[in-house]
Amino acid sequence: MMARNFFANYMGAVWTTLVQLIVTPFYLRYLGVESYAVVGVHLTVIALFSLLDLGLTPTINREMARLSARPALSLRIRSFLRTVERAYWPLAIGVFAAAIAFLPGPMTAWINPSPALAARLPGIFQIMLVQVGLQALSGFYAAGLLGLQRHVLLNTITAAGLSARYIGGLAVVAFVAPTLEALLSWMALTTAAQLVAMVIALNTALPPGPSLFRLSHLRRNWRYALGVSGIVALSLLLTQIDKLILSRHLPLQEFGLYALAGTVAVALSRPVGPLLSTFTPRFTQLATTGQEAELARLYHLVSQLASWLVVPASLALVVFAPEILAIWLTDGGDVARATPLLRWLTAGFALNALLMLPYSVSLAYGWVRLSLWQNVLSCLAMVPAVFFLVARFGASGGAMAWALLNLGCITITVYFFHRRYLTAEYARWYVRDILPVLAAAAMAMAAGKALALPGWPLMSAALAYILAMVCGLAALGDLRRFAMGAITSLLKRA
Repeated sequence: MMARNFFANYMGAVWTTLVQLIVTPFYLRYLGVESYAVVGVHLTVIALFSLLDLGLTPTINREMARLSARPALSLRIRSFLRTVERAYWPLAIGVFAAAIAFLPGPMTAWINPSPALAARLPGIFQIMLVQVGLQALSGFYAAGLLGLQRHVLLNTITAAGLSARYIGGLAVVAFVAPTLEALLSWMALTTAAQLVAMVIALNTALPPGPSLFRLSHLRRNWRYALGVSGIVALSLLLTQIDKLILSRHLPLQEFGLYALAGTVAVALSRPVGPLLSTFTPRFTQLATTGQEAELARLYHLVSQLASWLVVPASLALVVFAPEILAIWLTDGGDVARATPLLRWLTAGFALNALLMLPYSVSLAYGWVRLSLWQNVLSCLAMVPAVFFLVARFGASGGAMAWALLNLGCITITVYFFHRRYLTAEYARWYVRDILPVLAAAAMAMAAGKALALPGWPLMSAALAYILAMVCGLAALGDLRRFAMGAITSLLKRA
């Protein structure tokens, strides 16, 4: 089941990344860089408003996985969902109604648009907030499907909704009206359809049992939910601090370049999402039942898979940044300004993605305090760092602060995690799960850059990336043996 779930989640992440990267140059063409910057603001608003679930989404995922691991407890799943659902809907509707009524004005005043765009922004932000609210409600039901390990169904719905939003949105701006109002209205409509599909899918997938409102479910999980809420809130604040500050101090045109670099760099973290979605319920089951040896084995295997997916891609983006940015940007000056942004953001998102595996296992044990304190201290460091570095290096300073912050986190947080859990695995996580693929991929990328084909920059980047993937897989012992075993098994079946 885990292999099937991972394949579904991974293909869903690949499809999400491809769709967003493919439509981006067309959005830039039809909307312009300044309007595309508002799309970047849209992503920041989605991230910030995801705080409003108060930790309920990860709590649903974890609690459903815990209950489904023990047949005697599975009858409680339906009552648990109904209890949390009845608490969440009034909260979400109230908050987003207030946001739609009162936030468009302050949001318009925060950024630096041209006069022509400024007059339209309050209406644009109202439509944007409607879509964000619908997406938040959809995420609630997605967490339930993840907890029940209905990953194929979830990814089918999510991929269909994403395709409708982005590809349909491209058709809207190309053939109906090249405006943000038209694009965001279409996105709100398709997100509403996705929400309906999520509700129907989860209710169909629930096991039989009473659908009763029971306060005991809230009492049992409120501490965990509150702790996770704090972690998520601070994590999202960390990922958005640079954007919030830069959107305030940069012209919207220049912030558009930062948003574009961020869109490309964040694609690095997409492969880790399917890993967490697939294996976090299993981590929780193993931690709950005390199977530490199996948990350690799976932890290292998934860590190696994450590093293999992330490290070669991140090195390719760093080494071939100008060539890759030229896919979306036709102006040489824009490419030159965006190149250091992409390199620093790539480094930051790669480190952040690798940190997600220790984070996932700590939550499987129910230990939220480590990540909470990490994020508190990171926020205290990040804000002055962004202001200081932006003052000295401009937009590149914000990206630089993000990379340096994650370097500190992957050094310090992993140490404290392994002092408490999986204590014998600390050195192995660095020496066998991370460093081999980093060294092998770096050498392969250096060779690929040195042997680049003149006049074929993207082909050279692709060949260097493939070489780095091959060398990285050869360097990761557990992952290599697992892959060879899987291939052998498939060949025997054939």
